[in-house]
Amino acid sequence: MKTHLLIPALLGMLALSGCGEWPGKPQVSIAAAPGTEAGFQSMYALQCAACHGDSGRSGAARPLNDPLYLSITPKSEFSQAVGHGQGILMPGYLKEEGGPWQPDILADFVDDLYLAWGDDLAHQGEQLPAHDIGNGDAARGAASFATWCGACHGADGAGLKSEPTGEGVVDGHSVVDQDYLRLISDRGLRSAVVFGHPEYKMPSYRGPFPGQGDRMMDEQAIDDITAWLISQRVTVTQQATKGAADD
Repeated sequence: MKTHLLIPALLGMLALSGCGEWPGKPQVSIAAAPGTEAGFQSMYALQCAACHGDSGRSGAARPLNDPLYLSITPKSEFSQAVGHGQGILMPGYLKEEGGPWQPDILADFVDDLYLAWGDDLAHQGEQLPAHDIGNGDAARGAASFATWCGACHGADGAGLKSEPTGEGVVDGHSVVDQDYLRLISDRGLRSAVVFGHPEYKMPSYRGPFPGQGDRMMDEQAIDDITAWLISQRVTVTQQATKGAADD
């Protein structure tokens, strides 16, 4: 090609490729900015989705895409759990805990999560259960558990012994399994009672519960059931004592 034809051809290619970027040139990957919807989705997918599910549901850990959960859980306590970790499974995400985030990034993330998945009007005017663990009675909780939870978990919490029968009944499996009770915190047990696991057809405290019509579980029952579940956990000390006695 003659020189006087080559220069216009090159200029045309530059114009088509966009301000001097040659076709096929690798582009720098730029992360979405924190404090934006895209930034929240990107951070959630990278840091949280493996445990809490791709859209905040149907993961192994507590669903976060739940307006009831976000209505009851204070943002400050949620930030504390994310920043510093909770129990033996939830790591801390602040840099001081070995995580990737500075405090301002954590604050943006929590604000964006509540904005994306919360609903300030969903439970307006409704008397919601307290977020903190109450003073429940474990002995009373055994009867409450059988009433509210026994249809799916068995009256003793050890799971159904036969195929589920009856409207709304599903096999909820054992909730007194020691591996499960060692992995879940006391707060986690209360959260399971209050919020349920809708993705597994386990209702929140609002129901509906098999055989209970339109009745909702009251806060005393929530406290008592939580206390009973906690009492079923065999501690390491109790295990050691029992092992020594068996020997």
